[in-house]
Amino acid sequence: MSGTIGYYNYYNVQSRLSVTEIKTPRWREEPGEDDKIKSNNTDFNSDMFMTIRKLEDAYADIAASNRAKYKTEHEVIQALHSKYMAAGNAYGSYSREERNAMYRNELQMTMYGCLSSCNFLDPRAGGPIYAPGEDEVQSFNRQMVTKQINSIFAKGGLDMTALGSNMFKFSIDPFDFSLKVSGSDDSALIAQMEELLNKDGNSRQLFFHILKSSSSAISPDVKRKFQFMKEFKDITGQDIRGFVQKNGGFYNEKGQSALDMYKEALKASDNVPAMYKGAAYEYFADMLKSFSGSNFAGIPDLFLHMGYENGVLIDLPLDGMRGSGLDVNA
Repeated sequence: MSGTIGYYNYYNVQSRLSVTEIKTPRWREEPGEDDKIKSNNTDFNSDMFMTIRKLEDAYADIAASNRAKYKTEHEVIQALHSKYMAAGNAYGSYSREERNAMYRNELQMTMYGCLSSCNFLDPRAGGPIYAPGEDEVQSFNRQMVTKQINSIFAKGGLDMTALGSNMFKFSIDPFDFSLKVSGSDDSALIAQMEELLNKDGNSRQLFFHILKSSSSAISPDVKRKFQFMKEFKDITGQDIRGFVQKNGGFYNEKGQSALDMYKEALKASDNVPAMYKGAAYEYFADMLKSFSGSNFAGIPDLFLHMGYENGVLIDLPLDGMRGSGLDVNA
């Protein structure tokens, strides 16, 4: 629940950008150097994203004109519904599905400055769109993360020849995302690899890359414990695992309730906009309640691991678990 609001505009709703400050969506920015790990990489040269770019370009001027003309969300919706759906409109030669697609896309472009959920039935798309399958998406993402790690090592001055043919293991703690490297007796090499992978949020990004690619191998309880632990840390900065579970709640050594501590810390937190703090509290309270009657400490922590050999990331098969790339330790 914690996190910052997206870049998009929404007609001057408090905490969002003004109608005059439409920013370029992150996915349309020119890619920078591969000097950081990105947990989720997308092929923006794919047919699907090239079509989204085409449609955004087609609607950009129209959307700007709408924002200058209409002052409220209601006015925009009413005007566009009339434009595309009213009897005798100029788009009568198109099917209802096509007109609905144009209506939805123009509305999104006007309200947000981008197509966050593009409707490809829009005639401006130019025809059927090929969407890559999940395997293709995962394969491309893994290639990019591997490339980023190799680039980080090279640019960080690491002698790649020193790696040899060793099989390295990257192990990431789920609390602070600190990464440890094993697989060589060269302590200086290990220290250099750890330094590079722990800077600039790289270990955190690698953690979520492994988490996404190995999600099906993780039990719901392990995921839920991680989400609960992360939410508490994001708001309070503390580790919920140091609390005692009793009387349907969690308490520290001073007898303070984790729920009360979260509530107080949330009031002063900048991680959650004021309008969403009530929902954030309810979200955390519901998660806490879900552990009633269960042994929280007995649920394994989400320690993630990945192999690295000859410049390639490798999933590590583990005993007793389906899937790969994941190790869950108590």
